[in-house]
Amino acid sequence: MLCSLGTGPYEQLLSISGITFEAYAERHAYDLRLETTVLAPERPPAWSKIVLARDLLELYDEILWIDADAIFLDISKDIAELVRPGKDLYLVEHLYAENETWRSANSGVFLVRSTDWARDFLDRVWASEQFIDHAWWENAAVLDLLGYELPPDLTPPRKAPGAPLPPEVQLIGLEWNSTQGASLAPHPRIRHHGRAEIAELERRLQDDLATFRRHLSQL
Repeated sequence: MLCSLGTGPYEQLLSISGITFEAYAERHAYDLRLETTVLAPERPPAWSKIVLARDLLELYDEILWIDADAIFLDISKDIAELVRPGKDLYLVEHLYAENETWRSANSGVFLVRSTDWARDFLDRVWASEQFIDHAWWENAAVLDLLGYELPPDLTPPRKAPGAPLPPEVQLIGLEWNSTQGASLAPHPRIRHHGRAEIAELERRLQDDLATFRRHLSQL
């Protein structure tokens, strides 16, 4: 199952990025769920992804989540074929600087398998109520549970050098979460735009959709 959610102004973004999600789902035989309803009205909209992902884990063995402000540029490979077997949760990386200590997980794109550990992890993310209104929303809860330090000044999250992730978790390379700055991948499969004004995000996604269509014509 491939899923995403876009509500309010992000519904328009999903109408753009969703074109590429549909193409990816068709090429790699995924069911597709593009949700436009707020599923947790008592919390900021980003938390609805946890509700949707947790519900879908009751129906599917595996789900791939992509934020509405991310978009496929290259659908030739299936992410599920490139990850190591035996893990429960695969999160993309975000690189804040060239120094490895500034590399962290990011919940903007993730692959999760329906296991007891994964379901419990998402339940613990949801239960992390101290992060409901954090600037990073559910991503803050994810990072906290994975052992990252979250500085109060919102500088990049840190992990002690050599501190491992849980054995159930694997990070996925930057080509699946190419952003601006240090996290810009040379040959991205997914580009993730993150925070910007909605008009600017829409412009970027429209540009990327044109790039996607050019690449698609060459497959």
